[in-house]
Amino acid sequence: MFSLLVTIATGSTIAPAQVAGQSLGGRVAAAAARTERAPRLDGTLEDSVWKIAPIIGDFRQREPLETSPATERTEVRILYDSHHVYFGIHCYDGDPGAIVATQLRRDLSMDLDDNFAIMIDPTLGHRNGYIFEVNPLGTQRDGEIIEEQAPPQTDSIVDPSWDGLWISAAKITSDGWTATVGIPFSTLNFRGGSEVNWGLNFRRFIRRKNEEDVWSGFRRIFGFWRVIPRRYAGRFEGY
Repeated sequence: MFSLLVTIATGSTIAPAQVAGQSLGGRVAAAAARTERAPRLDGTLEDSVWKIAPIIGDFRQREPLETSPATERTEVRILYDSHHVYFGIHCYDGDPGAIVATQLRRDLSMDLDDNFAIMIDPTLGHRNGYIFEVNPLGTQRDGEIIEEQAPPQTDSIVDPSWDGLWISAAKITSDGWTATVGIPFSTLNFRGGSEVNWGLNFRRFIRRKNEEDVWSGFRRIFGFWRVIPRRYAGRFEGY
C-alpha cells in the first residue's frame, strides 16, 4: 500500500486536496487522490468520486503561439487505488459542434482528430515512458518510449507496436468533451514502493485550430513525444 502526495521543491509535502499543480521553476507537480472504489470509466465525470481529486489545469500552447495560454480550458483529475491509476479529463470547447472525431480503429494516427494524450515515465529516468492517447470517441492509441535519445521534434522514439492493457471511454458534451482512462500499474511495469515519483505530462490537440496545448514543457524544442529534460518535466510525486 502506498499514497501519492505532491512534494514541492523545498522538500515539504502537501496533501492532494490542497494543490493540484504548482510551478517549480519551470516544472509542475500533480497530486492524486486515493479512492476506495474505482470510478465509473464511462467517458463522463458524473461519478461523484471524481470530485475528491484536485483539478490540474493551466495548459499552455506549444503550437501555434508558443507558451501562450490555451484558447480552450482543459482540466484533469487523477485518482488511484491499489492496482490502477485513473484519469478524468474535461476538454472544454466553446464550439462543441466543431469538435473533430472520426477515428474508430485502435493505434491509427489521430492527427486529423481532436485528441488527448498522457505521457508517463514511471521510473523518472527521463529516457523511457509510455504514451496513452484517446479521441472524443474513446478510441485508443498507445506506444512505448524507448531510450529517449532522438533529436528534438522527432517522433521516431515512440514504438507504436507496444500495446498496453488499459481502459478508455469518451463523450462529446454540451461544453466540449470528456474522457476517462484507467491504467493498471502492471501495464506500466510499476510494482509500488515506499517512494513514488513519476514523470508525467498531458497534451491536448484541437484539430480545427491546429492547436497543441501541453501541461508542462511548452517549448517546441522538446516535443511532447519525448521524455522532456529533468528541469522542465512535469512530475507525479509521492510517498
